[in-house]
Amino acid sequence: IELHTFMLEELDKLVQDFQALQKKKEGYDMKSITVAAQATVNAKIESQYDITSEDIESAVLMYHTMLATDQEFAAINIKIQHTMGKLMGTPFAP
Repeated sequence: IELHTFMLEELDKLVQDFQALQKKKEGYDMKSITVAAQATVNAKIESQYDITSEDIESAVLMYHTMLATDQEFAAINIKIQHTMGKLMGTPFAP
């Protein structure tokens, strides 16, 4: 949960920075922006926690039964999806 909270915080920062840039100039390739955002957040997680995105995915899969009933984990994931939607310009509705 701590990693996903960190992920959300870093993603929020990127979205704010990108939205400020978008006001100045249009014409960004949203797929490239999304990939760049994911790579940036993954690099920050690896630097902060010394863990890769593959390690996180493996842990989530290993503990999916427990995490599926964790309301805090679910709320963070919804916020991450909403934030990614803001980045891509597509609203997320849970």
